[in-house]
Amino acid sequence: RMSADMVACIAVESLSILDKMHSRGYVHGDVKPENFLLGQPGTAQEKKLFLVDLGLATKWRDTSTGQHVEYDQRPDMFRGTVRYASVHAHLGRTASRRDDLESLAYTLIFLHKGRLPWQGYQGDNKSYLVCKKKMGTSPEMLCCFCPAPFRHFLEFVVNMKFDEEPNYSKLISLFDSVLGPNPALRPINTEGAQKVGQKRGRLNIEEEDDSQPKKK
Repeated sequence: RMSADMVACIAVESLSILDKMHSRGYVHGDVKPENFLLGQPGTAQEKKLFLVDLGLATKWRDTSTGQHVEYDQRPDMFRGTVRYASVHAHLGRTASRRDDLESLAYTLIFLHKGRLPWQGYQGDNKSYLVCKKKMGTSPEMLCCFCPAPFRHFLEFVVNMKFDEEPNYSKLISLFDSVLGPNPALRPINTEGAQKVGQKRGRLNIEEEDDSQPKKK
């Protein structure tokens, strides 16, 4: 089990990585602890977080139109890792940015608590049972013994709409209270997260989009 401040560092830096990836039109599709690596020990990158394995990455933005891909649901189509997949992925819904964030939430809770309540299912209908358990476990229950930001993050991401653009800087700022005040002393380099905050501050939220995200 990892300390809350270590997991908070992973949270904010992961969000900055996903912000970059999503801004290029891609969803990772398999966010889980095994796909996060730290740089080589003894090098300048030893405290830098990396997200690897793009084997399940898909596009959330249509390259030809620049628009969000269309919503679809194919219940026989499951992509991802059962333990960390979003409920939408279990239900065969088209992947979008919200799914990476839901998988990240499960990853963070697992790293901090050492276990998720749907571990241990076996057999052919494992994915169905895990999905049912995820849907039946409230954020309060899942995040008991975690600092409040973990629950706030989970509550936010499980309520996102299919084509909603995440407010990465707002999500990063949720973890401020758990991070140590001095970035130099943090166990993981959080420079990426600090840049997201500065970039968003400059944008001034003036391009608020009028179109309502689709609720699915």
